This record gives sequence, structure tokens and C-alpha cells, in this order.
Amino acid sequence: MRIAVLGGGVAGLACAHYLARNGHTPLVLEPSDALGQLGTPIVHEGLRLDRFSSPLRNSDTALCGLLADLGGLGRVAWRPTRSAIALGGAFYPVSSASDLLRTAGLAGLSGRDWVRAGLGLTYATQLKRYALHLHDVSAASWLPRVFGRRVYESWWRPFLEVRFGDYAEDVPAYWVWRQLNAYQTGRREIFGYLRGGIGWLGERLRRSIEARGGEVRLHAAITAVEARGASCSVEVDGKERRVEAVVSTLPPGEFAKLAGSRLAAELPNLDVPYQGRVTALVIMQRRVAEFYQTAFLDRDLPFQRVIEATHVVPSESLGSRHLVYVRNDCGPHTDAFKLSDDVVKKQALDGLRQWYPSFNARDVEAVHVSHNEAAEPITLFGKLRRTIPSRIADTRVFMCTSAQAYPRRDGWDTDVTLAREAAAAVSACDA
Repeated sequence: MRIAVLGGGVAGLACAHYLARNGHTPLVLEPSDALGQLGTPIVHEGLRLDRFSSPLRNSDTALCGLLADLGGLGRVAWRPTRSAIALGGAFYPVSSASDLLRTAGLAGLSGRDWVRAGLGLTYATQLKRYALHLHDVSAASWLPRVFGRRVYESWWRPFLEVRFGDYAEDVPAYWVWRQLNAYQTGRREIFGYLRGGIGWLGERLRRSIEARGGEVRLHAAITAVEARGASCSVEVDGKERRVEAVVSTLPPGEFAKLAGSRLAAELPNLDVPYQGRVTALVIMQRRVAEFYQTAFLDRDLPFQRVIEATHVVPSESLGSRHLVYVRNDCGPHTDAFKLSDDVVKKQALDGLRQWYPSFNARDVEAVHVSHNEAAEPITLFGKLRRTIPSRIADTRVFMCTSAQAYPRRDGWDTDVTLAREAAAAVSACDA
């Protein structure tokens, strides 16, 4: 079958790879000029750098399987790391459950609240092994019951507000339970890096697709998608292309805008909210952060996370430079998302100067600002949650999008899992 794959990110390229391996002929249509990522890579002194930090986890089995297919598993190196939260002017390690409990005792809580925090943590990570019903419960109502009101107000409410903004009250408790269970006692925090980054992965997937007769097209202007019984059509670059099936990896709301009249009549409600992301990549001559990643819970800060990628990516491979990603998760409709690059740069450098005593502006070689309007789908609880189908009813149009990730963790590994599932569903419809 000739299959159009909309979007050349990790999900789209991986899906096309699996389709081609199954004997189909995929046509990948990517509107931008880069594969595997949002926007072209940052080029600095001959180095090609990812615009957004995208570490690998040692639990990324689907991604590692894909890398094995591509001969790239040997390009991955794993490093033990440490993470922290920043609260009240201090850093607190949170790389394990014991770290979290110790932090509760140091973060200004009373003895009674510290005990309550410890009991809540034990309950959530050791005793509560069945949590599917938490899909229909808000984190804002569940967390005070488990940890107590004062712990919720000190820790959890700031965390939810800086992480989800206007949607803080509508996040499912299951999301928090899953996050907590990533830090069980005895589990060491380990992240990995892929030599060559997302650029290498995108190019290797392109080669795999084209070697099996598929096509990958950049700068593809997709203006319409229509379902036509046992076939579909895609209008790209002003011309209609007939195909046997379409797989969309675009955000659901963006895809809905492309639907022709017959396809639109079959679409469910695809209005899924997304969190935007503004990232300032600060290229430094020396290390500034003790921790690989730090979540900041101060509501007044213009960013929520600092990731010093060179705790994982060897600084030697970057000419002894260090990469510090300063990240602000905010709605694409907010004033924070619309700030000019110059303002974002200043906020990032001022924040690093305020929080890290070793920071010196003379060590900064460059700052690059990037925007992503659809960085992460926001999953809402209960009836507020949108369920995106894998196949649009009575059509040969399939969905393979990050909005389908939940309850799995959003990221490359889930993108690959969804891609594999979408390719299998397309192949099944041809059987």
C-alpha cells in the first residue's frame, strides 16, 4: 500500500520505518526543513546541537529496539545522574524515594508534616499498586488526602501550577502517582545520550525508509486530507496525492483543520490542550549545576526547569563546552510564550546568576531560544479527558500522536511504541 505519513518527527519516521519493513511504501510529509525534531538543529562552532533536551531513559525499551534495528544501539551511553527541586532558595535531591523523604524533613515542614509526607510517600509508592481508578480523580483532590493539606500547599500545589498553568486543577491523580513511582527506593536514576542526537536518528530513519522504496519529503505544504472509501487523498504543495491510507502524527487539533468535508464528518472531538515550551540553550565554558535536572517551584520565576545536559553528554565531545537548557513550560496563548528572544535570554541568564553561585556571564558563549507550541499534551481527568482513536471510524485514516501517549510517559520511547502500533493497525486493515 502507498501510505502518507504526516509529520517527520520521531513518531512519523518510526512509523514509516515499520511500514516499509512490512512491505508498504510510505510517503513521509514534513512541513519543516528538519527531521526528527522541531526546527533545524542549532549550529555552534561546527557543532550540531538539539534545540530541546531529549535524554534517553534506561526503561526506553521500544526506543532501544528501534536503535538496534538501525545499528545505533552502540551509540548510546548511560550515565548515573541526580535530580533536584529548588524551593525557598535551596536545592533538595529527589532522585529516589529516600531523597524525597529526606527533603521533606529539610524543606521547612514541621515534624508532624514530615511524618505525614513520609507516610504518604510510602503509601503511594509501596502500598498502592493498583491506581487505574485515579484516571477519574483530580490530583488536586487526591494529594491533600494522601499527604495532608500543608504538604500539598507547600509542595504539590506549586509543582502543579508551574508544570500545568491554567490546567493545574484538572490533572489526573494517576499522572502524579506514575511520577512518584519513578522514584522507588533502590532504583538508581540513569539517563542516556545518543551520539549525534536526534539529528542522527532522523537521518538514519530516512535512509532506512528510502532503502525500502519509501520517500521522505521536507518543506511539504499539507493543505487538505480527505477520506474516499477504501482510499484517501492528501493535498500537498498544491497537488492532490491519492494513497491507500494516511497516518497523522500531527497534534489532533492541527490535523482536524486539514480534514475535508467527508473526513470531518467522521472525526471525534480532537480538541486536546497542549502545553507550549520556551527553551533557552545556554552554551557555557564550564559547569554550573550540581544536578542534571532541577525543577523550580517558585511561582515568580520565569522558568521551571534547568537541565545541564553535559552531566549526560560528554563535555569533551563538545569541545569542553557545557549545555544548559533553561525551560519554561507555558501555554502557547500566554504572554510568557510570546516574549521576545532577547527577553527570554535575559531571564535565563538572570535566573542562572541568581541560583548558581558559580555562574559567570563571561563563561557564556551563546544563548539560543526555541519555541514549541505543542510540546506536551495535557491530560485531563474523568470526562474532561479526550480519547484519541487509533483509527478514524469508516476510513483508512490513522492517528499516531503524543495525545495518545497517556497513561504512558510522553517522550521518544512512547512515540516509537505508538508508531509500531499504528504500523501494525495499517497492515491489519490490508490483510
